[in-house]
Amino acid sequence: MAKKTIGVGVVSLGWMGRLHARSYRSVSERFPELGVEARLVAAADPIEEVQRAAVEDLGFERAYADYHELLADPEIDVVSICSPNFLHAEIALAAIEAGKPFWIEKPMGVSAEQARTVAQAAEKAGRSPPSASTTATPPPSSTCASSCAPASSAASPTCACGSSPTTTPPPWGP
Repeated sequence: MAKKTIGVGVVSLGWMGRLHARSYRSVSERFPELGVEARLVAAADPIEEVQRAAVEDLGFERAYADYHELLADPEIDVVSICSPNFLHAEIALAAIEAGKPFWIEKPMGVSAEQARTVAQAAEKAGRSPPSASTTATPPPSSTCASSCAPASSAASPTCACGSSPTTTPPPWGP
């Protein structure tokens, strides 16, 4: 059976962004029954040295200084937002506008109003409101790439796809 390849973009490559990149690389090995392989298409980080490391050390195909370029990249199917907290809502709203499903690290925003704005925009775009929590299982290894398809409603989603990193990964069919 041919594996479905999902193009991944990661915004900000601090500790959490690097963890997301490594987790995406392990999807195929950790969950072979899903028939999915994550392709590290691009990372976005304003620091030139981090951009270089994204390509040379983490295996991304390219790196951008501006996350808007990453969101405009047609080869990216899903996005992990791992930026500093004060940027989460801004980048999430831009991802929604770009039509990119995304995983967002907690918190969604620095205020209840920002989180509400992101949740409402996600719902309006036909996606479950995203949120994240720290778990023993790295979230990207079991969730975000499945959000390529619009999510069904879920009572307590932890990803734009409505799945949880503590449950069995959702099917990633065509």
